[in-house]
Amino acid sequence: MSKLCVRCKGNFLCGRIKCPILERHRFLQAREVVPFLADPSPPSIFVGRMGYPKVFAGPLISLNRENPKEMDNPPSWINKTISEIINFRTSLVRGTFKTSVFMAPTPDKMLSTIQEIALSFSPVDVEAEFRRLSGNTIRFDDVLMPQGLSGEVKKIQIIDNPDIPARVDRIVEDYDINVTGALTELWRHEITTHDMQRLLSAGLLGRKRERKMVPTRWSITATHDILGKELIKKILHYPQIDSIKIFSFEHYGNHFEILLLPSQFFFEIVEIWMKNSLWSPGHLIIEADRERGGRKKSYSPLGGGYYAARLPVLEYMYSSGIQGGAIVIREISPSYWAPLGVWVVEEGVRQAMKNRWEEAEDLNRALTSIERRIKTPRTAWLPSLTMLAEFKEQRRLSDFLKGS
Repeated sequence: MSKLCVRCKGNFLCGRIKCPILERHRFLQAREVVPFLADPSPPSIFVGRMGYPKVFAGPLISLNRENPKEMDNPPSWINKTISEIINFRTSLVRGTFKTSVFMAPTPDKMLSTIQEIALSFSPVDVEAEFRRLSGNTIRFDDVLMPQGLSGEVKKIQIIDNPDIPARVDRIVEDYDINVTGALTELWRHEITTHDMQRLLSAGLLGRKRERKMVPTRWSITATHDILGKELIKKILHYPQIDSIKIFSFEHYGNHFEILLLPSQFFFEIVEIWMKNSLWSPGHLIIEADRERGGRKKSYSPLGGGYYAARLPVLEYMYSSGIQGGAIVIREISPSYWAPLGVWVVEEGVRQAMKNRWEEAEDLNRALTSIERRIKTPRTAWLPSLTMLAEFKEQRRLSDFLKGS
């Protein structure tokens, strides 16, 4: 909380349309939880990172029995509001107990129960007895989804049978396949990345002796990155796209423009945080990152959003049998008043790639079209797209050589 927040006290001096501090209180003030719960898990688990390799892990238990799966199912949230999603997340109670990530191959009773919950693809009824529950607070994060109440558990048990798809069970029971192979096989069977992240986090994928639990935050980016790298290997052998295509989508104050260009594969993303947006209360902030030919040597300074944006673009190229240069422009407005997690980027770009595209005759016309939908002037964000500048220069050289 900044000094401005202290002076403001919810009067919107920061320019935002809603106050995250007041919203946290509004969503949690009505939550009352008893020390014993017999309620469904969506299914969902959470593995922390503090103290690694000894971490806190446990199930997320829904206080909403009517539709518990929706409480933890980002692919179904495209048409929801930020308030609705925070309400979903604060309807979940996170149970925690301390364990070692290396216990995944030989779990004790408590960890075995968590792994059973992670294996289920339908809500599963859980009984949990808490030693104590935390106070009313919401934790927001740029990668993770919002989290509400949590508490240390002394007993957890499943009181019905988990719903485990046969194809998932087969991959989990394969102790000779590595994590990359397991995730690729799950992706081929159209298992969502959200479900894959849960399985990876629970330590259920990979060779038997190499299995370990993965903190939820790390499992999200690892899934996006591993699948992305495998798709890049494939699309590098595909022909180049033969025209310039533009894809667009907007949700939760995040506007996405994706530009596919006739080129060998490269990927570049620019994030435009408008003044008074979530992480940029005082002024416009623009950041970018890139890679060529799948050779990214270090973790992106943009964090998990980079890998979350890259994957749906690669999925489109793979399914279309093409490769090309990809430019993603993400503009974040003050309407994105509370961070919901990196899934906002993944599902936003994925939805854009599903929409009908616009074809442009040349790059200038493409940028003019994009500028009509982006509130920030082109002069502010275009200099950050260095690979786009290289593409433009190569096209000029190619056209010159053709004409000579």
